[in-house]
Amino acid sequence: MILERMPEVKNLTPEEKEILADELWADLGHSNHEDPDIKPLLERLLEQREADSTIPWEDMKKQIGLAK
Repeated sequence: MILERMPEVKNLTPEEKEILADELWADLGHSNHEDPDIKPLLERLLEQREADSTIPWEDMKKQIGLAK
Protein backbone atom coordinates (compact mmCIF):
# COMPACT_ATOMS: atom_id res chain seq x y z
CA MET A 1 0.00 0.00 0.00
CA ILE A 2 1.30 3.44 -0.88
CA LEU A 3 0.19 5.03 2.41
CA GLU A 4 2.52 2.66 4.25
CA ARG A 5 5.43 4.10 2.28
CA MET A 6 4.28 7.68 2.88
CA PRO A 7 3.08 7.81 6.50
CA GLU A 8 3.19 11.61 6.58
CA VAL A 9 0.09 11.64 4.37
CA LYS A 10 -1.92 10.25 7.29
CA ASN A 11 -1.05 13.38 9.28
CA LEU A 12 -2.58 15.73 6.72
CA THR A 13 -5.82 17.50 7.53
CA PRO A 14 -8.90 16.45 5.56
CA GLU A 15 -8.60 19.63 3.53
CA GLU A 16 -4.94 18.90 2.72
CA LYS A 17 -5.85 15.33 1.73
CA GLU A 18 -8.50 16.65 -0.64
CA ILE A 19 -6.00 19.06 -2.18
CA LEU A 20 -3.47 16.24 -2.54
CA ALA A 21 -6.09 14.02 -4.19
CA ASP A 22 -6.97 16.82 -6.62
CA GLU A 23 -3.30 17.40 -7.41
CA LEU A 24 -2.71 13.68 -8.00
CA TRP A 25 -5.82 13.51 -10.17
CA ALA A 26 -4.64 16.48 -12.21
CA ASP A 27 -1.19 14.95 -12.58
CA LEU A 28 -2.68 11.69 -13.80
CA GLY A 29 -4.80 13.56 -16.31
CA HIS A 30 -1.81 15.43 -17.69
CA SER A 31 0.48 12.43 -17.95
CA ASN A 32 1.48 11.28 -21.39
CA HIS A 33 -0.17 7.89 -21.47
CA GLU A 34 0.25 5.82 -24.56
CA ASP A 35 -2.93 3.88 -23.87
CA PRO A 36 -5.72 5.41 -26.01
CA ASP A 37 -8.35 4.14 -23.56
CA ILE A 38 -7.05 6.27 -20.66
CA LYS A 39 -8.99 9.44 -21.49
CA PRO A 40 -12.44 7.79 -21.44
CA LEU A 41 -11.46 6.00 -18.23
CA LEU A 42 -10.41 9.26 -16.58
CA GLU A 43 -13.62 10.92 -17.71
CA ARG A 44 -15.72 8.10 -16.23
CA LEU A 45 -13.77 8.26 -12.95
CA LEU A 46 -14.26 12.03 -12.79
CA GLU A 47 -17.99 11.66 -13.42
CA GLN A 48 -18.18 9.01 -10.70
CA ARG A 49 -16.23 11.20 -8.29
CA GLU A 50 -18.62 14.08 -8.91
CA ALA A 51 -21.64 11.80 -8.52
CA ASP A 52 -20.22 10.31 -5.32
CA SER A 53 -19.82 13.65 -3.58
CA THR A 54 -22.09 12.42 -0.80
CA ILE A 55 -22.00 9.10 0.98
CA PRO A 56 -24.33 7.45 3.47
CA TRP A 57 -23.74 8.28 7.14
CA GLU A 58 -22.99 4.63 7.99
CA ASP A 59 -20.25 4.55 5.36
CA MET A 60 -18.78 7.80 6.68
CA LYS A 61 -18.69 6.42 10.22
CA LYS A 62 -16.79 3.38 8.94
CA GLN A 63 -14.30 5.60 7.09
CA ILE A 64 -13.54 7.70 10.14
CA GLY A 65 -13.40 4.72 12.47
CA LEU A 66 -16.64 5.23 14.41
CA ALA A 67 -18.22 2.00 13.18
CA LYS A 68 -17.08 -1.40 11.96
